Amino acid sequence: MRARVALLLLPAVAFAQRAPAIVLKHANATLAEEFSKIKSVRELADGRILIGDERETRLVVADPRSGKVSVIARIGRGPGEIQAVGPFFALAGDSTLMADGFSRRWLLFDGARVAVTIPAEAPVLKTTRGAVMGADRNGRVASQLFAIGTAGRPWNPADSMLLVLAERATGRADTIGRLRSFLDRGRAFGRPGVYMESTVPPMAVGDQALLFADGWVAIARLDPYRVDWRSADGRIARGSPLPFTATKVDEREKRAYLDRLAKAWGRAPEYADDAWPASLPPFEADALLPAPDGKLLVRRMPSASGPNPRYDLVDRRGALAGQITLPEGQQIVGFGTKSVYVAVTDDDGIQRLRRHPWP
Repeated sequence: MRARVALLLLPAVAFAQRAPAIVLKHANATLAEEFSKIKSVRELADGRILIGDERETRLVVADPRSGKVSVIARIGRGPGEIQAVGPFFALAGDSTLMADGFSRRWLLFDGARVAVTIPAEAPVLKTTRGAVMGADRNGRVASQLFAIGTAGRPWNPADSMLLVLAERATGRADTIGRLRSFLDRGRAFGRPGVYMESTVPPMAVGDQALLFADGWVAIARLDPYRVDWRSADGRIARGSPLPFTATKVDEREKRAYLDRLAKAWGRAPEYADDAWPASLPPFEADALLPAPDGKLLVRRMPSASGPNPRYDLVDRRGALAGQITLPEGQQIVGFGTKSVYVAVTDDDGIQRLRRHPWP
């Protein structure tokens, strides 16, 4: 199904500029295999694809040409087994990194084979505490760290977080910036400096970063909504504000948000009245994907009046290069060199994977 046309105005420029609507071409491959919640997809050099099912906690490799699907990792605590499915990050050649957040281990893949399991005791995992926000071909990963004990104070959820680049081999890290914390609404967490609640507030979104394979880092900022870039040699380019109109979080928006959670996970938690933000954030949690041409894809926050999945494509100048709007129940989960992969959920909650040519 073709994405509908979406036109936006860019307020950051002195003249009206239209964001090109990117319409995905018809799918050229569809897997018959059933999934529950596809977290990430990684296309290999031979055309096969790694697929991580978050809800079923399994990793598979699939061949779109034959339709064959083989399990390469299931839930467990042994070598090559996983406790949680994370996003796939491309490394040099046909190698891939995936972080298992529950067991705090990393898996390194050689093609479709789990070649190395990096334990929690490894220096780089101690440095990053297991969190990964991208990896590059030069042996580095990006991570965000709580600034615990800053200036002698206990950590406060309102504090910003540190954005670091860490070497996989040694764990040595350099701080390259700060990110607004996704837990910055302190009133939902008790008095400052004391973490009172274990439940993450609704729509808890902070600044997000993504390290590309070529060493560039994209940083999606909340206020104002924009994308900053750090080049591979450390130069910083601040992006202009991107099109965004704040939507008040009223009872209709709360119900729409809870309905989306219930549809995705089978149930929705209950939140205190004062836990909700005043307005919808511009993008969702884990909203960033690297496009094959070096651009950044940002998944926007749906609303009651705009429930369809919507994505901004941002170039390395921080400018809006296009926008994709998909039918409800579809989500972009990964890219290949010339393809984009979309998870399609049917009325029974079953997902299947489609491959579309990337424009």
